[in-house]
Amino acid sequence: MDAHQAPDHPERPERRGAAATGVRAAAGDRLVEPACEVATDDQITAVHGDDYLAMLVDADDRGGVWLDPDTYLVAGSLRAARLAAGATLQAACAVSAGEAEVAFAVVRPPGHHASRARGRGFCLLNNVAIAVAGLRASGAARVAIVDWDVHHGDGTQAIFGADP
Repeated sequence: MDAHQAPDHPERPERRGAAATGVRAAAGDRLVEPACEVATDDQITAVHGDDYLAMLVDADDRGGVWLDPDTYLVAGSLRAARLAAGATLQAACAVSAGEAEVAFAVVRPPGHHASRARGRGFCLLNNVAIAVAGLRASGAARVAIVDWDVHHGDGTQAIFGADP
């Protein structure tokens, strides 16, 4: 996840490192850090669609682009985003299956500003939306999303706003 980095950009690996340090300190010896699995194309396109994923793959192959003034994609960004989405899905599934009482996915790049067909606000893939889609595919009828970021999760709202 740390390969996603542009010079002088506020969204950088140190942010995840600081959060992980806090989680480790709070959890102590109860912490389990499983190996992250990357989100598959099918898991991603269940939320974002084929065209958006194809655009990300093309941009990654070209070495990078800026999706908007805040959101970059450089070599390694797509893999980092796949790992972030996969880890978020893993954490949600572990709790849903009763394998974990709680889970906290310390991932980057973030995801709550990414809508179905557009990355923005530092976000490439909507990690939470991919996790919710995975939970629903596994039979979950209802999933609560709690986003406590100081910024509105407009991408998540756009994806689920009409969903009861």
